[in-house]
Amino acid sequence: MWHFGTMLVSLAVGTALSQTAPLTHIGDIAVSPVTQRVEAEAMVFDGTHPRFSGIGDAAAQKRLNARMAEWEKEALARTKAAAVTMRDDDRSEQRKAEGVFSYEVKRNSGGVVSLLFSEYQYAGGANGLDVKTGLTFFTDSGSLLKLPGLFSNSEEGLRQVNALIRAQLRERGLESQLLVSDPEVDQEAPFYLTDTALVIVVPEVTWFPHVLGTVEFSLPFSQFSNCLRAEFHS
Repeated sequence: MWHFGTMLVSLAVGTALSQTAPLTHIGDIAVSPVTQRVEAEAMVFDGTHPRFSGIGDAAAQKRLNARMAEWEKEALARTKAAAVTMRDDDRSEQRKAEGVFSYEVKRNSGGVVSLLFSEYQYAGGANGLDVKTGLTFFTDSGSLLKLPGLFSNSEEGLRQVNALIRAQLRERGLESQLLVSDPEVDQEAPFYLTDTALVIVVPEVTWFPHVLGTVEFSLPFSQFSNCLRAEFHS
């Protein structure tokens, strides 16, 4: 079983419950964790999704909160589906399908909120799958931000992102681990922001073998030349 830092609610077999913890003021807005634990004969699911308050646009805040709840609901559905498809020999050893959905707030300052989401699924066999993705938005409008939006010139920005990652591949000795000959970050790449860096998230088994898991490349804002929009600097 994987363990995450957020406290989860324990329930009896076959029941489910959501609980909202006290608000945590991390920066510009408030982020409140909503937790849920669901257990059944062949599965167990622990979920935590964020609830936002203080976003300038009330309608956008409502849409974002609904999306967060829906993401967790979809993760629960995948765990239920995994329970159905688990091999008989796994069930005979009292193994259950496992699902964990959680998040970390990576930035909540300067009018920008950025989170990293993690979904772990185990459906039998030696290893589970851990999928990570980011979500970044502006606190005044609730507008979501994609990678090109970080830059005054998106083409030049992506060029610099890829150049910095190529340098890190060499420095970190990762070139020999690549599954693809010429990996490249595109405008749909998952990412998150901290106060000082852009972090590109490379999902499991896309660029690298399963054993390396999710690989992150932290690119300090200071390494970008004249194309990063000023509002993202610390």
